[in-house]
Amino acid sequence: SSGINAEWPLRPGVLQKLRSETGLPFIKIKDALRVNDNNPDKALIWLEKKAVEQNWAKAQKVSGRETSHGLVGIVQKKDFVSMITLQCETESVAKNEHFITLLHQSAVALQQSQASGIIDPSNILDKTVNGIKLSELFTQTIGRLGENIKTKSCFSYKIDSPSISTASYLHRKITSDLNGISLGSIGSL
Repeated sequence: SSGINAEWPLRPGVLQKLRSETGLPFIKIKDALRVNDNNPDKALIWLEKKAVEQNWAKAQKVSGRETSHGLVGIVQKKDFVSMITLQCETESVAKNEHFITLLHQSAVALQQSQASGIIDPSNILDKTVNGIKLSELFTQTIGRLGENIKTKSCFSYKIDSPSISTASYLHRKITSDLNGISLGSIGSL
């Protein structure tokens, strides 16, 4: 028996489809379908709303924790360079693909903003990447990983003269190149 009674018919494959889209347990998906009259589209929207609420609560809960680990991301283009440092609580999270993705998104947003000079880390959260504010991406990642994540530092510089050249160094480089962004544990530009 599937645990679903005759009063609540479920089309085959709906649970599995939502599970593959969300990665959530079947019980949460069943609850979402029940609340939303067995409509998978409404259930997905409901699940996303609940996830945002839970991630926001988790982000608030961990916001005071110390962040002493992290990574540096460096973007070097022909006419623009930037460096951003994200910190988290543990080294294992710093190596996590979700943390690395957030660093990548933050570096892209910084590069796209074309801001120049030393940037206040709190100002980076207002930047967008793919139409989504970084503050939302930070909240999602914090909720998913359960650790505090902060921007420690940001720097960018627009190169407006061909006579200017740049160089960078990353210690303990963890990836050779992620869409034009190099990552490591310590960096200089």
